Amino acid sequence: MYKDVRKKYLHGEIVAMALPLQLAVNKRPEAEIEELKDFLREAGIPVSIREAGVPEEGLEELISYVHRVTIPDDMELLEQIRDGFQYIM
Repeated sequence: MYKDVRKKYLHGEIVAMALPLQLAVNKRPEAEIEELKDFLREAGIPVSIREAGVPEEGLEELISYVHRVTIPDDMELLEQIRDGFQYIM
């Protein structure tokens, strides 16, 4: 998905952008998530998918993709992913 966005960043930068979502799914405290986002900003890494250029109209498709490549039959995980997206918007 979003090849035009992906080609602007190294693989590690894309992984770093998703770390706040991962922390949210892992039920880490919001303060810890915000601290990570501050660190990423200092490193010059986008902290939101909007900053990276991902269009908002494909958000549900992106959430479904993330769920599908993890544990697709875990509907609780889908809700955690959906909720966690607030940290990368």
